[in-house]
Amino acid sequence: MIFVPKAFKSSAVLMTAVLALSLSGCYDQREIDELAYPLAVGLDVGEANVLRMTLQLAAPLAIGGGGGGESGGGGGGGEAETTSVITVDTPSIYSGLNMINNIISKEINLSHAKVIIVSKKLAQNGVTKYIQAIKRGREFRPDTFFLLTNEPPYEYLKNIKPILESNPAKYYELLLGKDYASFFPDVRITDFHYADTSDSIEPVAILSGTNQKEKVDELGEIGSKAGSDRPEGVYEAGDIPVISDLKNVVMGLAVFKSGKMVGTLNGAEAACYQMVTGKYKHSFWSFPDVYDESNLVVMDIIQRKKPSITAQIKDGKAVVKIVLDLEGDFTSIQSNIAYEDDPQPMEDRAKELIAKEIAAMLKKTTEEYDSDICGIGRYVKGSFLTLDQWESFKWNEKYSSTDFTIDVKLKVRRTGLIIKTAKQR
Repeated sequence: MIFVPKAFKSSAVLMTAVLALSLSGCYDQREIDELAYPLAVGLDVGEANVLRMTLQLAAPLAIGGGGGGESGGGGGGGEAETTSVITVDTPSIYSGLNMINNIISKEINLSHAKVIIVSKKLAQNGVTKYIQAIKRGREFRPDTFFLLTNEPPYEYLKNIKPILESNPAKYYELLLGKDYASFFPDVRITDFHYADTSDSIEPVAILSGTNQKEKVDELGEIGSKAGSDRPEGVYEAGDIPVISDLKNVVMGLAVFKSGKMVGTLNGAEAACYQMVTGKYKHSFWSFPDVYDESNLVVMDIIQRKKPSITAQIKDGKAVVKIVLDLEGDFTSIQSNIAYEDDPQPMEDRAKELIAKEIAAMLKKTTEEYDSDICGIGRYVKGSFLTLDQWESFKWNEKYSSTDFTIDVKLKVRRTGLIIKTAKQR
């Protein structure tokens, strides 16, 4: 048995207590009211410097109902503004933060930023170097939404005035993260970064814009597209026939290749993109009636499972087959024809038009943009035994010659609250 002096025991207990207190200290703490939280970060081409950065700052007192915030981009009707917008021309993102920290009273903290917004002009020049800076930063969250606008981010953010939510952060989450709106994809900064660095897929961004129409009479200036097979989805953000107190709208996606924007897809094409990538959930589709072209049959189209994609190499180019498994629910039959008894004609019409739209979308990505945004390269890569063989194939140069076959399987499962239509006299 080892004897330990009583004085040594007392010293050990005292040292342990001192160490515990020092480890749990708060010497580097920062009070929440000493920080400023940007909800959105906008990036554009600068004039006084390389980059023009805009921050939409939250006004916590106004959001919580405790008083007014700084004037800027939110609220209205005499109420306190919930956000404030500040713009600076800067050489880089982080040097811009330094400059803004010299202007406002609180330290910028980006841990609550919900969306990164880039302008069309900057995207056409290339965004890879800015995405790399964002991914390396500790405060940027990987699930931040990535969005592209036709307008400068400063003007865009000044027009964002949430009406149904008092919290602008909640507004971004509800607007951009919902799974029942198929006209734009859910794109996070980590998704863009992965696709931008991959050798088998190209990135996309959510497409947004500002609606400047103020009167109903101005809707006719946009132009009628009612004669198309998909009348509700042939628009892009900023060009939608709608009048609303909410000026910012979201529809479509921006197509990138090698970090640069090369084009856009409209809302209907964005829905097809999500079907091919397996990210589509459900939405309403309008189809011309088989027996009465002047009327529409509306279905709630649901993707039952992920698409089946197979690829092989023939004569030096990829031949790809895409099989989609969908189901539809009748929600409106304007002609009142009893498709509940025999849904086959409308099933065939829906399959035909969906396959046609998907083929047109893929044709645009191959012939016009030459950008594999659907990640077809991941399936083509399986045809090669080694990575060296895959790299020597040069997929980025071969994608434009890819042949696609689209097979859509669709079955009507439900007919709404009408089980059977009575015979007309």
